[in-house]
Parts: sequence; C-alpha cells; structure tokens
Amino acid sequence: MIKTERLILKDISDADKNDLIGILKDGTVKKTYMVPDLNSAGEEERIFGAYRRLAQTQGRIAIGIFLSDKLIGFINDTGIENGAIELGWAVHPDYHNRGYATEAVIALIEKLFEDGFCEVVAGAF
Repeated sequence: MIKTERLILKDISDADKNDLIGILKDGTVKKTYMVPDLNSAGEEERIFGAYRRLAQTQGRIAIGIFLSDKLIGFINDTGIENGAIELGWAVHPDYHNRGYATEAVIALIEKLFEDGFCEVVAGAF
C-alpha cells in the first residue's frame, strides 16, 4: 500500500469489481488504454480475474488508485526486463484533470526506484 496526499494505491478486491469494469468499459478510457470489448458478464469476470491474478503474481505490479474508498483508476506493469519496468494506467474520466494520475504514478515510481528498478518507461497514445 502506498499513501499520497490524496490517494491510496493498493490491491483491488472483489468489492471493487464493478468499479474496475466501469473504468475498463468507459469509451474515453478505451481510446487510450488497450482493453478488449466486454460484452458479457463472462468476459467481465475473465478480465477481472486476469487483473487479480496479475496483482498476485510475484514481482508484477497491478494496483488500484483509490480516492477514499472509491476505486478511480489503476496502474499495472506491461513488462519488466533488465531492471526496467514499463507502466500503463487509466483513471475514470469523472476524475480527469485533477492530477490524480500524476500523483499516483509519481508515488509508484518513487517506490519502484526504492525497490531497485533502474528505469521506468511509459508510453502514450
């Protein structure tokens, strides 16, 4: 768990499933974060399970961005190689333009450097 001035970065629980699915299904998020269409409860369950498994995999990063107790976004690694880690993230558009993503990513990067990573990479599209 990482605490910032306004946010908490922590594991996503079963109680956060609907919020995570809402973020992943949002049209604005889908323009900037590669996520498959989720057209059924089964697909939603599969993607939620995959995210939870990633979070539980030793050495991998998959954490929620929480404002109070509300999941507003997430950060995960998209690859780790030779001391470098690549990150991807998304924040629900209802929480855009408030600096939440910046605050969360900066806090995580500081922690990653403390943990021994020598390079952090992120791309935008």
